[in-house]
Amino acid sequence: MLNLLGCVTQPPIQEMSDARQSLNALVAEGYGESDEYSREIQIAEMLLDIAGDHIRLGNYDLAHQRAIEARNLLQRIHSEIH
Repeated sequence: MLNLLGCVTQPPIQEMSDARQSLNALVAEGYGESDEYSREIQIAEMLLDIAGDHIRLGNYDLAHQRAIEARNLLQRIHSEIH
Protein backbone atom coordinates (compact mmCIF):
# COMPACT_ATOMS: atom_id res chain seq x y z
CA MET A 1 0.00 0.00 0.00
CA LEU A 2 1.33 3.43 -0.90
CA ASN A 3 0.64 6.64 0.91
CA LEU A 4 0.50 10.08 -0.73
CA LEU A 5 4.28 10.44 -0.65
CA GLY A 6 4.78 7.17 -2.50
CA CYS A 7 6.26 5.37 0.48
CA VAL A 8 5.45 1.76 1.21
CA THR A 9 3.56 1.66 4.51
CA GLN A 10 3.17 -2.10 4.88
CA PRO A 11 5.87 -4.75 5.15
CA PRO A 12 6.30 -6.82 1.95
CA ILE A 13 4.71 -9.97 3.37
CA GLN A 14 3.57 -11.44 0.04
CA GLU A 15 6.85 -10.66 -1.74
CA MET A 16 8.84 -12.27 1.07
CA SER A 17 6.57 -15.31 1.02
CA ASP A 18 6.84 -15.69 -2.76
CA ALA A 19 10.63 -15.45 -2.61
CA ARG A 20 10.88 -17.94 0.27
CA GLN A 21 8.65 -20.41 -1.58
CA SER A 22 10.83 -20.14 -4.70
CA LEU A 23 13.96 -20.55 -2.60
CA ASN A 24 12.57 -23.58 -0.75
CA ALA A 25 11.49 -25.20 -4.02
CA LEU A 26 14.97 -24.80 -5.54
CA VAL A 27 16.68 -26.16 -2.44
CA ALA A 28 14.24 -29.09 -2.28
CA GLU A 29 15.17 -29.91 -5.88
CA GLY A 30 18.83 -29.98 -4.89
CA TYR A 31 19.95 -26.68 -6.33
CA GLY A 32 22.24 -24.26 -4.56
CA GLU A 33 24.79 -26.56 -2.98
CA SER A 34 27.57 -26.61 -5.55
CA ASP A 35 26.08 -25.99 -8.94
CA GLU A 36 25.94 -23.13 -11.40
CA TYR A 37 23.13 -21.48 -9.42
CA SER A 38 24.69 -21.64 -5.96
CA ARG A 39 26.08 -18.08 -6.02
CA GLU A 40 22.81 -16.60 -7.24
CA ILE A 41 20.85 -18.52 -4.63
CA GLN A 42 23.21 -17.21 -1.95
CA ILE A 43 22.62 -13.67 -3.23
CA ALA A 44 18.85 -14.21 -3.06
CA GLU A 45 19.17 -15.48 0.52
CA MET A 46 21.23 -12.42 1.41
CA LEU A 47 18.61 -10.13 -0.17
CA LEU A 48 15.89 -11.82 1.90
CA ASP A 49 17.95 -11.39 5.07
CA ILE A 50 18.47 -7.72 4.25
CA ALA A 51 14.74 -7.32 3.55
CA GLY A 52 14.00 -8.87 6.94
CA ASP A 53 16.40 -6.44 8.61
CA HIS A 54 14.66 -3.52 6.90
CA ILE A 55 11.26 -4.80 8.04
CA ARG A 56 12.49 -4.94 11.65
CA LEU A 57 13.72 -1.35 11.30
CA GLY A 58 10.45 -0.20 9.70
CA ASN A 59 12.13 0.61 6.36
CA TYR A 60 9.37 -0.92 4.27
CA ASP A 61 10.42 0.76 1.00
CA LEU A 62 13.86 -0.83 1.16
CA ALA A 63 12.44 -4.13 2.41
CA HIS A 64 10.05 -4.20 -0.54
CA GLN A 65 12.84 -3.49 -3.03
CA ARG A 66 15.11 -6.24 -1.67
CA ALA A 67 12.24 -8.76 -1.48
CA ILE A 68 11.29 -8.05 -5.10
CA GLU A 69 14.93 -8.43 -6.18
CA ALA A 70 15.18 -11.79 -4.42
CA ARG A 71 11.86 -13.00 -5.80
CA ASN A 72 12.76 -12.00 -9.36
CA LEU A 73 16.19 -13.61 -9.14
CA LEU A 74 14.79 -16.86 -7.81
CA GLN A 75 11.98 -16.93 -10.38
CA ARG A 76 14.52 -16.38 -13.16
CA ILE A 77 16.59 -19.31 -11.90
CA HIS A 78 13.48 -21.47 -11.66
CA SER A 79 12.46 -20.61 -15.24
CA GLU A 80 15.96 -21.37 -16.55
CA ILE A 81 15.93 -24.78 -14.88
CA HIS A 82 12.43 -25.76 -15.97
